[in-house]
Amino acid sequence: MARPSKAHRPKRRWIGVELGSHYTERGQVEAKMAEMFDVKVRLMDVLPAEKRGTEVGVAILGVTLAVAPAVRDVLAQDEVWAEHGMRSVTTSGKIRLVRERLDLPRPPRR
Repeated sequence: MARPSKAHRPKRRWIGVELGSHYTERGQVEAKMAEMFDVKVRLMDVLPAEKRGTEVGVAILGVTLAVAPAVRDVLAQDEVWAEHGMRSVTTSGKIRLVRERLDLPRPPRR
C-alpha cells in the first residue's frame, strides 16, 4: 500500500525544550515524556547538558498540530521546570528552524 501524499499526512509541530542537568541519556527523557503526557510525543533530538557543555540540555519534541498547544502549555509552567526539569523554549512547523534556534547540529544521514 502506498504512503499518503505529503498534503494528506498529519500536520506536526516541533517544540524545542530545555532539559535539566540530571538528564544524561535519551531513555530518561523518553520515560519522563511518557509519564507526563497521555498523547503521543515523539522525541527527535536530545543533547544532554554534559555533552553540550552548558548547565541545560536541549531536546526537540514532535507532536501533532491538534495536541501541540496542550503540550506547550504544560511545558511552559514554572512548576514543571521545578518538578520535572523541562521547559519549552520555542516551537515551529519546521524542525530545521527549531534546530537553528537551539544551536543543534543537523544529525548525519544514515
